[in-house]
Amino acid sequence: MKHSLLLVLGFLLTQPAWGQPETNVPAGPLRISAAEAERHFQTIRTVTGRVAQVTVRPSLVYLNLDQPHPRAPLTGVIFSADTNRFGNLAELRGKPVELTGRIEDHQGQLQIVLKEASQLKVVEAGPRPRIGARAAREHLRQECVVTGRVAQVTIRPTLVYLNLEEPHPGTPLTGVVFARATNLFGDLSALQGKDVEFTGRIEEHRGQPQIILNATNQLRVVKP
Repeated sequence: MKHSLLLVLGFLLTQPAWGQPETNVPAGPLRISAAEAERHFQTIRTVTGRVAQVTVRPSLVYLNLDQPHPRAPLTGVIFSADTNRFGNLAELRGKPVELTGRIEDHQGQLQIVLKEASQLKVVEAGPRPRIGARAAREHLRQECVVTGRVAQVTIRPTLVYLNLEEPHPGTPLTGVVFARATNLFGDLSALQGKDVEFTGRIEEHRGQPQIILNATNQLRVVKP
């Protein structure tokens, strides 16, 4: 009898408590970058990225991550009936955020519809590594403060390139300012030859490390 009682107690002690989740159950949705969203279509994910553009329309608000429309790899969509739950959305421009929800496709653009404030989180970034431009390739897909001298400013109708240390194609890092954001930065051509700091996520485009500059707090002229 005593032996049977010990067996029962041993069995009970090895079982999880009622209502207690098992350790192999994920605590929440998988966290991915905005650039990875295409591979996670029709799944619920937490997507990280920097708000490159906030577009306010009468019926909705678009939060384009990492790049302005139409290049944004993912867009957060908030319909007008829900905007009062999120505060001042215009202030999100240039900030790193997390969007949680189902990744859907609308007219060829990946998006997450945000209905609750819990689906949108501003990420309080810790200290970013400070690196020289020539070390940029070693820090791909990382948030960094990159220092260097503007060797070349290339102005095109749709964007401006700020090549650090060397002209294209030898530059180790390029700052990219799309046309919609150029009015925020003043005369970008005046940066030629100046020492600067770029703050943002280092991505690779056609083999070239770059940082997209969407807000003035991402670009600083370093005084000698």
